[in-house]
Amino acid sequence: MAVPNTTTFTLQNVVNEIPETINDLEGCFDNAIYDYYNASYYSSYYAAAGYKQNLLMFRDYGIHNLVTIFVTPTTMHFAVLPSFPSKDADVTGNNYGNFTIDAFPTWVLVSDKTSTTFKVNVKRNDTTSVRTWNLTVRSTNDTSKTDSIAISQLAGSAISVLPSPPNDAYEWQSIEWGVTVERTFSYIPDDCTIFWTNSPEMHYTDNVPGQIKVYPVSANDDGAERVIQATLSSGGESVTLTFSQDWLAPH
Repeated sequence: MAVPNTTTFTLQNVVNEIPETINDLEGCFDNAIYDYYNASYYSSYYAAAGYKQNLLMFRDYGIHNLVTIFVTPTTMHFAVLPSFPSKDADVTGNNYGNFTIDAFPTWVLVSDKTSTTFKVNVKRNDTTSVRTWNLTVRSTNDTSKTDSIAISQLAGSAISVLPSPPNDAYEWQSIEWGVTVERTFSYIPDDCTIFWTNSPEMHYTDNVPGQIKVYPVSANDDGAERVIQATLSSGGESVTLTFSQDWLAPH
């Protein structure tokens, strides 16, 4: 229920919405919840008669006027490189109208905004510090009502690889082989020097800057795991990637 949205409602209608109050207009004002007022009627009738003087300030009073806004999730964690795909955020609440997003730094990316959703991503972190930001979502019906997502991103380094090991993408089963199971790995910066510890049973290519491609050349019945490693070096730092193919023991 709510106080009727008319000019003919009674004091009893208001008392029914504020059960702590006896049949008294001043008591209704004392116990009312400000966010339950219809703001347009409250302000216009206040201007006409002054506070606690006009019953019509309670026109359309009720919980339906309460503005709430919530964003989920409330936290997002990112690696050094951008997420693929971007991460989804959902906006819910009551009577919030639309929503705006407060200003944010250039390393945070917001896209595909609708009336209830948007997407979040980040730029690559070239710094050596963890980056954090509270991304604030704000109601247009009541700009004091907000919620936020706590965004964090791992610190960068001289070399970044995607996908980041350890990851199943770096492993093949014994029966997986050939170019159809080739996997591509991206690295930054793309001018890294690469040193391979070669295994003839694992094929690799690194002729495209910023990319490594690897696949086993045959099923593995060698009696041992096949392993090949690539050491990427840049700026005084190095990263070693290990690619392996399981061995399936005979039954």
